[in-house]
Amino acid sequence: MRVDNKPVDNNAIDTLAAGTRAGAAQKAGQQDARLSARAAGAQAGDQASLSSASDLVALAKNSTTAARQAKISALTEQVRAGSYQGDTGHAGQAMVQELLQSRTSATA
Repeated sequence: MRVDNKPVDNNAIDTLAAGTRAGAAQKAGQQDARLSARAAGAQAGDQASLSSASDLVALAKNSTTAARQAKISALTEQVRAGSYQGDTGHAGQAMVQELLQSRTSATA
């Protein structure tokens, strides 16, 4: 390895530093321009559409019978009033039944 003991040229260092800063600023400007173009393209091309799931939910809500609707309203009022007492035995049986059904359908 060879080392020269030459005096430092401050003008060369300043020129190199200025060129590096200018290059970095140019790259940053180009990157900002690309990001702005992407954002503008995304805004122009963005669309939203509702799936048929919302139609199915509306259909399900409207297809309940009057008796079921009355039961739902009564339960809702009990829950709001804090007087609802759920049947834990029935809930447990339903959970076990659902688990057994899901395992049976998974193995089929």
